[in-house]
Amino acid sequence: GGPVQTICDLPSIAGGAWAADGIIYLGSTNSGIFGVPESGGALAPVVPLNPQSSGAAYYHSPRMLPGGRLLFAATGDEASAGIYIASLSDPSHPHRILQTAGAEALAYLPPAALLYTQKDSLLALPVDTSSFVPTGSPAEITVGVRGFSVSQTRSIAYSSSAGGDSRDLEIAWYDRTGQRISAVTSGNLARDRGAALAPDGKRIAFTAAAPAGNTL
Repeated sequence: GGPVQTICDLPSIAGGAWAADGIIYLGSTNSGIFGVPESGGALAPVVPLNPQSSGAAYYHSPRMLPGGRLLFAATGDEASAGIYIASLSDPSHPHRILQTAGAEALAYLPPAALLYTQKDSLLALPVDTSSFVPTGSPAEITVGVRGFSVSQTRSIAYSSSAGGDSRDLEIAWYDRTGQRISAVTSGNLARDRGAALAPDGKRIAFTAAAPAGNTL
């Protein structure tokens, strides 16, 4: 890896996704979805909160889907909480595909499932391969999950919620056998968090919290 580079200053961020077009999409803890170029710049609104859904507190945990679409979760009251999809060609009109409260980490499992965590459970939602409309009910895969990731070969790696104090963790590169390669940061996840891997698999974006403010 190379040196850490600052991309932009941040408000409170909740998850991110690094798209193939060079835009990093970021959720928030009090607003909609934002985007910033990987080369750096100012945050720009991408998916604004629906002004008619006063119960929607924020949009978070964005993930890229095929066809220029963005998957994310909304936290709010029963009328607005759930999992949504927005087309990047018309991001101001997202479509809710599942009404549920407490959805957290999200991912697409090709060819026909969306994964998400709820409390400490990892669930799979079967969907149509083109429209991503659900074709069945969510099914539990396993429990005790803190976070997870899906590989291009459809393997799922996850961290256990029964692990140690997250303040003892850091962001680091590991190979597929579990051998540590190098640290990305000299801090820990109490300061450096919210990692998103670049499409090339060679870079990682993360938020760094400091008394002076957050940065990406």
